[in-house]
Amino acid sequence: MWIPLCKSSELTDKPLRKVYWGTKVALFRTASGLHALEDACGHRGVPLSLGKIHGDSLRCGYHHFAFDGSGACVSTPKGAEVDEAGRRACTVHRFYTREAIGLVWISADAKAVFPIDEEKFAAGNVAAGFFPLAGHAQVWLDHYLDHLHAVFAHAPSIYGGDDDHLSDFVIDMGLPAGAGYPVEAGTLTFPPNGKSALAWGLYLSGSVRTFFRQLLAGGRARPSSIVLRATLVSPVSQRLAFRYENGFGALDFDMITFVNPIAERQNVWTAICVAHRKLPEPLAALERRNMLGHSARMHILEEDGPYLSNTEVTDVDRFHLTRADAALLTMRDMFKRYVAEKGHLYPRESMLHTMPGAAGRARAEQVVPLRVRTA
Repeated sequence: MWIPLCKSSELTDKPLRKVYWGTKVALFRTASGLHALEDACGHRGVPLSLGKIHGDSLRCGYHHFAFDGSGACVSTPKGAEVDEAGRRACTVHRFYTREAIGLVWISADAKAVFPIDEEKFAAGNVAAGFFPLAGHAQVWLDHYLDHLHAVFAHAPSIYGGDDDHLSDFVIDMGLPAGAGYPVEAGTLTFPPNGKSALAWGLYLSGSVRTFFRQLLAGGRARPSSIVLRATLVSPVSQRLAFRYENGFGALDFDMITFVNPIAERQNVWTAICVAHRKLPEPLAALERRNMLGHSARMHILEEDGPYLSNTEVTDVDRFHLTRADAALLTMRDMFKRYVAEKGHLYPRESMLHTMPGAAGRARAEQVVPLRVRTA
């Protein structure tokens, strides 16, 4: 599965350490391209990210064993007395790499579907951010497709409600048993209700006058409908396609997110937001800042974070799940099948193998589509 690890600008003429599902990775660039190896020399495990790029290889700084982009040991030091069999035994686990929309991506699976449409994203206004995220990774993955919580946890910030006056909504969600990645999961719709987050007035109309009119009106004037279409892209990634529409026009906005566990209860949350329009600078820069600030920082860190960072992994045999939790059961089942099919592509130390969703039974036979209408 593809995960963006950093911005392309972070990778210079020196190797860079990042983490991919709990596995430390050394990223480096040579004349032949971008490479990613497990950050442990095949000789004695010294971090390769502390070494140097030497020609078309990455050379460990401690004993001068060198490795090419495939992970093969291509050079051993004098005095080590390494024969051909020993040199081959020093091979390091490699990952597949790609650069797109200014980000460095890696995957353990060369055949994994790339999660974004590069041409479509490049034609819009794109913002990407990496955020530290506390809590168990499984809890955050279970939060994917839990769109009922959006009606409550995110009501004041975007959906035009509060604890006492919730917005009307329509949920049409369901994952078929036996589904694979990627899979469309359905829609969440908020019809116009006269209230919403003030920022969307600026997004939808491009009018500063409208923005201040909404500000003076009380801050939550939204004469717009919101349709959210969800797709589960991979075991760690969800894409949300929003359409905001009102009398001023419409805006199509995508957000694709990734959960990357780097240690126990420590994760990196990556959000890539794109508004499918082009604005002149500095309005485009303001839009990028708003997209990350509103969709990523506010929604995830401030609204979801206090709950999910303090929640333990749901035991499906202990707690009473409802029809609204159907997607959780199917996602657990999909994750388990993914690990059974693709787990051999990941290093033994990868956190992929220790995720609760990778084992046990998910009771996917209980999954039925959720249809809820309050509008």
